[in-house]
Amino acid sequence: MTFSTGFVRRPLFLTMIVAIFAIAATACGASDAGGQDFSLPTPVYPDGLVSFVVGAEDGTFETDFANAYSAAFAVAASGQVAVVPQPGSNGVTAVEGFGTNPKDGQWFLVISSDQTAAVATGVTDVDVTRDYQPIQTGTLEPFVFVASSGSDFSDWGDVVSAASSGSVTVGVKGPETGAAALNAVGIADALGLTLDTTQAGDPAARIATANGLGLMPLGEAFGLVKSGAGTALLVLGPDEVSSLPGVPTAISEGSSFEGLPYLRGFSVSIRTPSFTKDKIGILLRAAKASAQYQAFITASGLEGITIPAGDAGLTFRSQIPEFEALATK
Repeated sequence: MTFSTGFVRRPLFLTMIVAIFAIAATACGASDAGGQDFSLPTPVYPDGLVSFVVGAEDGTFETDFANAYSAAFAVAASGQVAVVPQPGSNGVTAVEGFGTNPKDGQWFLVISSDQTAAVATGVTDVDVTRDYQPIQTGTLEPFVFVASSGSDFSDWGDVVSAASSGSVTVGVKGPETGAAALNAVGIADALGLTLDTTQAGDPAARIATANGLGLMPLGEAFGLVKSGAGTALLVLGPDEVSSLPGVPTAISEGSSFEGLPYLRGFSVSIRTPSFTKDKIGILLRAAKASAQYQAFITASGLEGITIPAGDAGLTFRSQIPEFEALATK
């Protein structure tokens, strides 16, 4: 009985499977015959205004960067963009408020090394590398010491001499725990110098403080040098940069500390759908390669610098323990 029942049930089961496939095939072919189409529509991105939130005021290098990249993104996406400045606490205000924006991938947060430094020093509990999703590394800029054209410093040797016998004040952006201040700690420790950082505003204000010396990312430094307001004295990096020919590096001056570069990039909500995230990546890469954006890079003295490839989250996250180490010096 059992043996024969098994043979009876199997043909019936196969008949049901065949019937199901036949129904499915009929449904799939219905659209060709003018019937209902059960296939899912392909998501469209972007389907509205794309907003770039940047933690700085209008007229700063940060907003210039956001404007240049977003404009190229608009061309690549055939869409509309807006740059939304949200200044405060060296970009931390924008970071802490970004979680309230829509989770559809049409809001970008412009992120930087100042925000990884803020995480490393406990200024904020919001970690841009984990609470959000870094999706593109935009620039890598070595820090540069720049002296006011009216200062007593004509080269880096003058700074070493002054800081070895006393102290030299260095103007930096943002709070004492920012990326520039921590880099100043690193070079001072490596060379046995006394460098006191003081908070200042824009690049011109940084080289107008006390001894007329400031520390800032290459894009800002190049602007001062190009205008004639400042002289580049030292690049915190292993290699010279083509836009500042002849300016020595920390390594060439005998330092074991080559500095942590200033990173800029973009992050989206961690809950951005995978399809949207992939499309954003494609569009950001197209914007980055465009002649429009590359013209900004050249004008900012950033040409020829290799940007880390691969996961942007890992690139930014790798700086946190390095900033933590500098903060304990």
